[in-house]
Amino acid sequence: VGSSGKSTTLRVVAAALGVPSSDTTTYNAWGSVSSAVRRIVPGQRHAVIEVGIADKGQMRRYSRVVRPDVTVVTSVGSEHHRSLGTLDVTRDEKAWMVRALPSDGVAVLNGDDPNVVWMAGETCARVVTFGFGTACDVRADDVHINWPNGTRFLLTAFGESRCVTPRLIGRHMVYPALAAIAVAHLEREAMTAFAATATRIALRQAGAELLEQFGRPLDSQQQPQDLLAVGMGKGGAGELNVSSDLDLIFVFREQGETEGVPGGSGELRPGSRISTGEFMHRLARRAINLLSEVT
Repeated sequence: VGSSGKSTTLRVVAAALGVPSSDTTTYNAWGSVSSAVRRIVPGQRHAVIEVGIADKGQMRRYSRVVRPDVTVVTSVGSEHHRSLGTLDVTRDEKAWMVRALPSDGVAVLNGDDPNVVWMAGETCARVVTFGFGTACDVRADDVHINWPNGTRFLLTAFGESRCVTPRLIGRHMVYPALAAIAVAHLEREAMTAFAATATRIALRQAGAELLEQFGRPLDSQQQPQDLLAVGMGKGGAGELNVSSDLDLIFVFREQGETEGVPGGSGELRPGSRISTGEFMHRLARRAINLLSEVT
């Protein structure tokens, strides 16, 4: 969404998320918006949709069709003065796609445009800003044209700094790159959080079955202990994407035995006490099977 820069930002964000160019279109109004939504198929992780307006009331209707999880706003300019009159009216109209975000959504806003930054107060969603200003969450400094390879700049984002050279020429083209970097980082955050939640659920479900058979796993002091799953690689770094492997290491405190399960005579059921190591091995194996199952 924005007065300018929408189509380039669409393409760069789509590339960052691995969305094929054939799945995107820069036709951004009327039936093209609903057509873009209808092309989304079950199981599709991402869709990147450009939305443009020409008059009052349009963006609100589009927002009801799109129902975004992430909204990127590139700019608010005077292109719509003939139909909308002022920048205040223009920003208020474009802000409907930000207002439509759910509480767990994200507004990715151009932090150098005061009319775009104004939209941060129009949403209950998380806000991430991009631009050249020192207050931006995703910021570019020291910009140089590196012809014919692209534009080189120092990227500072989410606690890290590094030099990058996207294949886009010009200072104005840094904005789409920054927006795409922000969206890609949010995607990695979401995938990592999803993987962590799925792992917890798998361990809980597999553990419930084993607890019925063997009771709680104990340490040498007869205290219950848990199996911990530690993410490695991209999982440990919080950088999972849809094509990443989930690499896990399972650890527990120390060896011991399970407490066993009472039998009908009040004694422990035969075979219900096993070593804690064996219990944890079975738990990890069952959890991995659950995580690997295609549903």
